[in-house]
Order: sequence, then structure tokens, then C-alpha cells
Amino acid sequence: PRYPLRGKVFCGCCSHALTRTETKNHSFFCRYTKVDETAACHEMKISEAKLEELIYQVIEKQAQIILNVSTLSDVGQIDIHVAEQTEYERRIECCMEQKRILYERLVLREINLEDYKSQKAGIDADLSHWKSIYTTLAARINQMRMDATAQSKRLELALEITSADGLTAALVEKLIAQVKVYPGNQLEIDWKIKDFLI
Repeated sequence: PRYPLRGKVFCGCCSHALTRTETKNHSFFCRYTKVDETAACHEMKISEAKLEELIYQVIEKQAQIILNVSTLSDVGQIDIHVAEQTEYERRIECCMEQKRILYERLVLREINLEDYKSQKAGIDADLSHWKSIYTTLAARINQMRMDATAQSKRLELALEITSADGLTAALVEKLIAQVKVYPGNQLEIDWKIKDFLI
């Protein structure tokens, strides 16, 4: 039968999959150490309802943190960097135009080769400088856009979590690789989405 945590629950002590009881009130227990009284997980048992509740509490708290993080400043920063990038693009075009005009002056013999080389070296230095800044800004904008997209996906997921009434198979499938259960109802969750916890 399908249930949210199917194939996801393991013993934190011996790493074996926990067995789900077939009783009315389902629970998980470590069958592997049932006869080994010296094992730390001997007779370890947790009710399915309790386990789902504990996991959902962790997920819901994380969703609340994500929803409380503001991303408006990042959007404004992208716009500022795009404006800066446009300005450096204009400066690069200006340098290219200066080089074209300088070459025409050389061809028309308005300047000699020495002057051409000297002036061209100055323009090339400026051009290299503006291109370097432009490339750095382009990389930063690209990273900020990727971060904004990832944050948007986290926000969508957080809204889905907070609108759910509890742990669902869909949430488990999106978020959880496996859950390790230790004695005393201690849990360790291996997340599928590594940046879900912020």
C-alpha cells in the first residue's frame, strides 16, 4: 500500500530499513535487531503518525523561514547592475569607434605610424579595462538571476508546504531522500533539495 514515507525510513543505528506494522495504528520498528538485546536499536519503535508529525514540523518551520526572507533588495540590485552593464557597453562601443577613426586618420596620412601606435595603445588599455568590468558584471547578474530563480522555487515549495494539512507523499517525494530514526524519537533527514535548509 502507498503511504507517504514508503521506502524512506531507516534505522539510524544499524542502517537497515525499518519495518512498518500492519496493525490499525501503524508504526515502524527495527526488525533486524529484534533478537539482539545488546543493540542500541533493540525494540526501537515509533508510530507512523508521530514520525510524520515530527517530519512535517521540521519542514513547516523551514517553510516559514523561507517565507519570511525578503528578496526585494536582490531584484533592485539586478536592475542597478544591468544599468551599469549598459553604461560599460556604451564605453566599449565608444572605444571601438575611436579605434576606427584613428585607423582612418592613419590611412589618410593625417597622423604618422608612431602617433597611431601610441594613441591605439591608450585606447586598447581603456577597452581592455571596460571589457573586464563588463564581463564581471555579466557574471554577477547571471548569478543573481539564477539565485532569484532558485529562491522563487523555494518560495513556491514553502507555500505548498504551509498550505498542506500534514505530510503528504508529494512533499516527501520532492524533499526527502531518507529519514534515519534513532532511539528516543531522534531523527536525521537526508534532503533531496540541498538548499532547502537556509
